[in-house]
Amino acid sequence: MKVAKSKALANVGEEKNIPVINATTRVVVTQEQLAKLRSENKSVAMVGFSSRHRHLAPLDDPNIEIWGLNRIHQQDWFTRWDRMFQLHPISYLEKCRGMSAGDRDHYDWLCKEHDKPIFCQEVYKEFPSAVRFPIEEMRNKYGDFYTSTLAYMMALALHEGFTHFELYGFDMEAETEYKHQRDSAEYFLGLAEGLGSSVYLPKNSSLLKGGVGMYAFETTEVGFRQLLEGRVIQLQAQMDEAGAKYNGMLGKSERLNNLVKKYPELQAEIDINDMEIGNQAGVMNVISGAQSEIRETIKMFDEHYNQVGVEAAVSEVSNE
Repeated sequence: MKVAKSKALANVGEEKNIPVINATTRVVVTQEQLAKLRSENKSVAMVGFSSRHRHLAPLDDPNIEIWGLNRIHQQDWFTRWDRMFQLHPISYLEKCRGMSAGDRDHYDWLCKEHDKPIFCQEVYKEFPSAVRFPIEEMRNKYGDFYTSTLAYMMALALHEGFTHFELYGFDMEAETEYKHQRDSAEYFLGLAEGLGSSVYLPKNSSLLKGGVGMYAFETTEVGFRQLLEGRVIQLQAQMDEAGAKYNGMLGKSERLNNLVKKYPELQAEIDINDMEIGNQAGVMNVISGAQSEIRETIKMFDEHYNQVGVEAAVSEVSNE
């Protein structure tokens, strides 16, 4: 069964007038300036799935290569590509093939011959256009910090001498399943600029943003989080002390119970000790509850802090 291309917009929630900025200076660049920069440099645009700004990808500019990944070829709006990346092992892709019509369509697409390369872990005979991703060279040159396909794409582009990077359709927000992929992606963006390349991305992208502002100079919110972390440490010290006291009481109870048959008068002390054990268990429960509440507060803070940063960027774009 053939699966129709996804009509998921380039359109869903898209805004037409989102500015593109230099990732370091945060200065807005016009489309005319971008076109000139593309023509003067070895340029690549890496395109992902985020509907917030994927529609800004310069698919109609021949002066920039378009690199896509995974199942993005199924999107109607994705009309041009120069390289594709499918870096999951073929055993994984074969398993996915039976999970959905979309995965089956993607596997069948990989099995067709294309006039452009599809970078894979190996040159699989099943995929006529597969090109082996040079993982050994990338590891030797840039290390092992790869937690996303985007990181591999960035490494290869740097290795091949690209100096102008544009990113569209990548957010990797903290509250999504992709949050663990963000660190290495941002590392390679910083590496690219450190090596003299220029990186451009939509102003409403959540990449290279740390919440609502610069630590200490523009916001003290992270300092508040550190106070919460300090409270966690305090509570753990209290729990350790309470636990040691509780264990001491249990040891005392065991010794008294071993002696009470011989010395019945110890029963009164046993009763008092048992009551203190119950009270101490209550103290530990209170501390444990406080620890859980602080951890939950930190979790909510992190979700809020990252989301506020994204919302502030979107609001800033909307107000321009």
